Amino acid sequence: MKQAGAFEVVLVSQNSMSLQRTFENEFSMTIHQVLAQMYEGVDWVIVEGFKDSDILKIEVVDAVNDMPHLLCHADDFVVAVVCSERDIKNLSTALPLFDRDQPELMTDWLLAHQDRFIYSLPLL
Repeated sequence: MKQAGAFEVVLVSQNSMSLQRTFENEFSMTIHQVLAQMYEGVDWVIVEGFKDSDILKIEVVDAVNDMPHLLCHADDFVVAVVCSERDIKNLSTALPLFDRDQPELMTDWLLAHQDRFIYSLPLL
């Protein structure tokens, strides 16, 4: 249907629904516009990208070579950093640091601090 020119295609089964929308013109949605499209009853939304957004973030560092360009040094919305155990020793920050090979530690921290992550749409 999309290839035939439909702007919106909805796939529905007994357990799920998927909506794909095509914009007529190039359009970059803000994270707030994306979140406004979501069901209000979800407990958590994990977002990748939107680095310049004004929502709380956990920065994931791929390698020690990224260290000079980390968002956590300049972005007040970064609240924690995930990297390799080796890179944790080289990272200078007061933020909580998590080993990427131990995701349960970050999960425990998120649950312990979940009140910080309550989101409400800003008035647009």
